Amino acid sequence: MWLKTSLILLFHFVLCHGSKEFRLGRSKNGNLGVPGEYSGEKVPPAQWFKQKLDHFSPTDLRSWKQRYYINDSFYDYKNPGPIFLMIGGEGPADPRWMVKGAWIDYAKKFNALCINLEHRYYGASHPTEDLSTKNLQYLSSAQALADLANFITAMNDKLKLNHEVKWVAFGGSYPGSLAAWLRMKYPHLVHASVSSSGPLLAKVNFMEYFEVVVNALREKTGSEDCVNQLRNAHTQIEGLIKTQPEEIENEFRTCMPFSKATENDMKNFFNSIADDFADLVQYNEDNRISADTKYRNITINSVCKLLTEPGDEAPYKRLAAFNSIMLNKSNQTCLDYSYNNMINDLRNTSLSSEGGRQWMYQTCTEFGFYQTSSGEVNIFGDHFKLDFFVQQCQDVFVTQRNTSLSSEGGRQWMYQTCTEFGFYQTSSGEVNIFGDHFKLDFFVQQCQDVFGKKFNKEFIENAAEWSNSYYGGLDIAVDRVVFVHGSVDPWHALGITTTKDNNAPAIYIHGTAHCANMYPASENDLPQLTEARVEIQQYLDTWLSQP
Repeated sequence: MWLKTSLILLFHFVLCHGSKEFRLGRSKNGNLGVPGEYSGEKVPPAQWFKQKLDHFSPTDLRSWKQRYYINDSFYDYKNPGPIFLMIGGEGPADPRWMVKGAWIDYAKKFNALCINLEHRYYGASHPTEDLSTKNLQYLSSAQALADLANFITAMNDKLKLNHEVKWVAFGGSYPGSLAAWLRMKYPHLVHASVSSSGPLLAKVNFMEYFEVVVNALREKTGSEDCVNQLRNAHTQIEGLIKTQPEEIENEFRTCMPFSKATENDMKNFFNSIADDFADLVQYNEDNRISADTKYRNITINSVCKLLTEPGDEAPYKRLAAFNSIMLNKSNQTCLDYSYNNMINDLRNTSLSSEGGRQWMYQTCTEFGFYQTSSGEVNIFGDHFKLDFFVQQCQDVFVTQRNTSLSSEGGRQWMYQTCTEFGFYQTSSGEVNIFGDHFKLDFFVQQCQDVFGKKFNKEFIENAAEWSNSYYGGLDIAVDRVVFVHGSVDPWHALGITTTKDNNAPAIYIHGTAHCANMYPASENDLPQLTEARVEIQQYLDTWLSQP
């Protein structure tokens, strides 16, 4: 009964309180989606590692349990191959990556042991009792790298691995950066790394993000038409908000009228519309599991066709139609652009609710335990068969619904942007397709409103400067790391896209989006994506043969 109740409450929450599905360049539950081609294969159970809370305070002996997964089905302990380590990032670790993905294909080739370590403060890896600003002081990339180093050392002992066994790190998006930094900071522990879509340069005013988004529309369509229509739509929206606001309210299904909106609400409105396109471009045509088959065709080309196909419909109405598709995809009845609602979500410091969602996740990923009506007794009728419970798993987790930003990682990732990286996708670039309504001060204000007044522009800029000094930015000194980026992915603007050192090569894949090379191969893949996966394997082959 609790399963039905939990679903009803969860569904009610999502429909009535539409928190943003995409913000700060990040999707809910992290930027790495669920690998496509997964069809119910058995996944390994979660295991737990006793981890230090603060690696940089020798006298602090506090510890916590960090979640990890192991797949040893390709591994021969008597004749050990390499250890492949997938680095967790800004969302929960998903065990489906333990059986699918390009790294699994590589593991089969090299007879590797596969391990996935979840990032501290995300998913079920909770170093502290809550996400208060005081407790988040232990959330940083440096602590995460030290977690990995401590884990590798412990696993070498636990698995009785000899010193000749080589560890190779894999990561996509923020973990792509971590993979490169791990090789740089702990070269004695990690033999090589594959860094996919990793932004290495911390930049507070990341104005280039939307410049890449606009260029991607041109690249994929081969025309200016889509960009021009998008520009016309925003010009019309700005004009109608002043003269006929109810028209835009109705077309864009806003949760509240503009007459009640504050200045920050309006900035959030325009940022939300722009984020729809950021979401579209960043994950264009990647091979991830889609929540619903009818949304798998949401691509740059299909949306641009919607905006540019012949007809008398005004550009703003066409853009509103795309907005409705994105609202429906995320199960929202209206566009919630309330700044206060967003800030209140991000102020949520709880790590979890009463546990119903967590237990349901374990039934879906480990145990089953579904009390169906399919037995020989039919006292209660036969109305809740196995497919009823399977549908619940899909509706809750494949669509990535969540009851709070805290549980899925929104607050944590924002903290890292405020204290380490910036990465704010502002409207201050040379392109003005989306207007200029969300400048840097809009994002700095969010840091202060969520975490405190000291998190001002100077604080954030100093933090980003320190990160670049600590890791080297685009001048990172490292070898046996391959940097992989797609031309359509806006994050490539902060990464290494050309080879400067043959021992740290770059692969720049034209026409592909964020982390595209990490997903399982598909018959729809571009030839250059297929070639990139082969090239990565060749680098691994070469490096694993080196001492």
